[in-house]
Amino acid sequence: MVKKISVVVGGFLVMALALCFSWPGRGEIRDQPDGMKREYVIRSVESGPDEAAGRRFYDPAVFTTWTESSLLDGLPVLVHHREERTREGDRIFWKFFVEPGSLKLLVSEKKIETREGLPVLESRDYYQNSPRPYPPRTFHFQMIPFVVQHLRVSAPTRINLVFGPEMSPWEVTLIPDGQETIRVPAGSFTCLRLKMVYGRDILPPIFKYVPSALVDRFLSDYLIWVQKDPPHALVRYQGKLSGFASPAKAHDLARIVEPDQERPPAGD
Repeated sequence: MVKKISVVVGGFLVMALALCFSWPGRGEIRDQPDGMKREYVIRSVESGPDEAAGRRFYDPAVFTTWTESSLLDGLPVLVHHREERTREGDRIFWKFFVEPGSLKLLVSEKKIETREGLPVLESRDYYQNSPRPYPPRTFHFQMIPFVVQHLRVSAPTRINLVFGPEMSPWEVTLIPDGQETIRVPAGSFTCLRLKMVYGRDILPPIFKYVPSALVDRFLSDYLIWVQKDPPHALVRYQGKLSGFASPAKAHDLARIVEPDQERPPAGD
């Protein structure tokens, strides 16, 4: 009898230790892409002057994301793709090369083409061989769909967002905020809602003259809705996504596309 009790207690201890090391504030990693392409439409939530308006390649109307397994210098990686299209037809292509398991950002590539297909920019940035050390869980700010699908957040979880290899990463906390069923162009989804709160550590000095309550709103007025059930994809991302001084926008899931299907982008 004592031996049976010891086995049961030991089993509970193992489960408790597993939970302690896997969940609180750290997030469980999923490194298997589901192979689906997801198209999102961008819409305004508030009215007002927009920082991105008039900047030809910085105001996309739709974008498509997907993740696939590949190789980088002979080593296995995950490649997260993001293809944006403006209302005028210009296109911006992003690729993010990530180490499986750790989700460590290794390399990013960016290419811009005009509506006529002419190249405007091609760049490649390295994150792990940079003289600037990056903390764990550092992602490019354009990788939010990848982050929420591959990093399960069940408790307040800290990540770092970087806006370029020459800039300091910005600490961000993802906070579970309940469950909600929402409707987007792709349909109705039961979601886990997350608050996204930026830290104050790298705010420009001018912000010390801004009322604290207003600063808090700038830093915390972001919400993310993620499918509750697998594949836990991004359904909606909402906030001041064009800059702190711009009105709020939302990225809504428009449709899910099988890898072998060719469809016109959402909005056509």
